[in-house]
Amino acid sequence: MKNPIAITARISPKWIKDGTVQGRYALVQQLENKFYSRIKQYQNSGKDTFEYIQKSYSYVLEGHKYAIVKNIEPNTNEYSAVWLGRQVMRDGSLSDNITGYVVKLNNTHTQEDFAGVNIEVLMHESDHLFSYFTNPKYVQRLIKVSKSETEELCYEKFFTDYFQSPISTEKCTSALKDFITNLVPKEQKIDVLQNFRYKLINEINGYNTGNKYLRKERELYPDKEYPVIFNQVQIMHLKEKLKMLSEILKETIQEERKLR
Repeated sequence: MKNPIAITARISPKWIKDGTVQGRYALVQQLENKFYSRIKQYQNSGKDTFEYIQKSYSYVLEGHKYAIVKNIEPNTNEYSAVWLGRQVMRDGSLSDNITGYVVKLNNTHTQEDFAGVNIEVLMHESDHLFSYFTNPKYVQRLIKVSKSETEELCYEKFFTDYFQSPISTEKCTSALKDFITNLVPKEQKIDVLQNFRYKLINEINGYNTGNKYLRKERELYPDKEYPVIFNQVQIMHLKEKLKMLSEILKETIQEERKLR
């Protein structure tokens, strides 16, 4: 994996006291808690705008990292997400160099929001953003897999259709085995499965984080009327799908070793 991740798109090693998966995610949680505290300060000061979401990210990342916040235009099919920020070449094309990230947010104006963005969504995407910064290997894998995508073999669509949906674990398992066996090139199987695994872990973390801060918001303002909080991790069977995916990945790695 030779795709370079610029220093503006990754956390300095001095910030990472524990390089394990658990240690890196503990740092993500510290960063998002600092971010939430900052936007609440701005909100209490009447600075409840997109500009101050941007300023809050800059504050948390100490101004050394590159994260741009964009408002999704109304009446479009886009949804809130974090995109890789690629370096623009002189001819206008995009290189594989990742210089930072773009946070696109829907302005929905709900009971619990900051700058018109639902707190649950804002913190969900913040979890993704800080996870990218603390896990450059994940970003490298994402780039590698996305470069091999074609219109007929769209990994992102498969993930959305089967993992990030209420489809049962059984149907997801059957579809994944068929997909990996009959469509994904042999040399890409482990990378694709590993990328799916990273994405699934990130979605579980993102949904849990969103609900965590949504509950905090409701504790701060208990007199407001709020809609029901949905547990998307349960609704979409994400933990069960992660367990299944991890087992298939393990089997695929073992099969690959036998052929060497």
